[in-house]
Amino acid sequence: MNVGEVFRVLYPYCGGEQKVSEFVVTLTDNFMEEPANDEDIKKAANGDYNPLENLQEPTLKQYYSGSRSFPVKHANVLLKHMDKAKFDDFISQSSVDALASLCDELKKFGIQATAQDVGMVCADLLERALRSCVSGTLVDAQRNANEEYSAEIAAFASVQSPITSVYVADGKLHIGGDTIKLSPRLCPPDTIAEQESGYIPKLFEAYSDAEQPTTVTAETLSAFPKYAHNFSEQRRHYFNAVYVIETVRGKLGNEWAEQLDILKEETFEGIKEVYYDERHEHGFERLLEVLHEVGHTDVSKSLLCQIKNLIGLSERKGVCHILVCDGTIKSWVDIYA
Repeated sequence: MNVGEVFRVLYPYCGGEQKVSEFVVTLTDNFMEEPANDEDIKKAANGDYNPLENLQEPTLKQYYSGSRSFPVKHANVLLKHMDKAKFDDFISQSSVDALASLCDELKKFGIQATAQDVGMVCADLLERALRSCVSGTLVDAQRNANEEYSAEIAAFASVQSPITSVYVADGKLHIGGDTIKLSPRLCPPDTIAEQESGYIPKLFEAYSDAEQPTTVTAETLSAFPKYAHNFSEQRRHYFNAVYVIETVRGKLGNEWAEQLDILKEETFEGIKEVYYDERHEHGFERLLEVLHEVGHTDVSKSLLCQIKNLIGLSERKGVCHILVCDGTIKSWVDIYA
């Protein structure tokens, strides 16, 4: 479990009415000790004590979603000023029902906790995620990295650019004579997952814009075969992109996770002229044109694209939806929202 995953596990039970971006700041505030010297007190007065406090909302949402790697420099500051007892108190102030539900959620990750100790369990979880971030490997926060995993990271880290000898085949990442076993490809679940809440409403907004004054919703989608097919395709693209993100973060380490940011930046740089073109008749047309354009966009600046069979056209289309989740793409209809 990485830092973003810890944020996402805790938010439904401790976030209250806060927006995701506000919760990330509140959570990290409560992980840090109170300013203890003149320098830190001055930083706190200026909003500089917590390194996340003055960041833009889209950046905080990216840290939360995991679509942007949590910076090592921020992790170091949080660890330097760590106060797990304060964090325990913050988590423990949630309602009894919320704490019980949080314990049930943690069980899904193999983590045992009770309503009495779940606050400290979560403090340990966040600490390990931050230390994993600093160490350069995104091992599960509830486990120590084992020798096999460390060897895999070392094998990949030894590859120099250009990495033409690296490729994906048979569910494995091949590096010369070494291999790293990859997780199975992700398939969209039958029902819309919570993690899709960022981009799916924008799809229905685009469909509805094309069908004005009719509104297309999840409940009425089956009445529009064209959009039903498109919806299925976009979910497939999204989960293919998420698979790449999870593969990089879970298997290749923090250094290579930075290449994800480059991939997203280059993708948006390549599509933004089409995206901001106001001649599109409606939002659905804008969506289709952007997805067409991304297929002609050069994203080779990201070294991940040199890994054969890792990133194809579907994954690149999925990155467009990741950009929606990040807030880089505001809407397929109201582009300046």
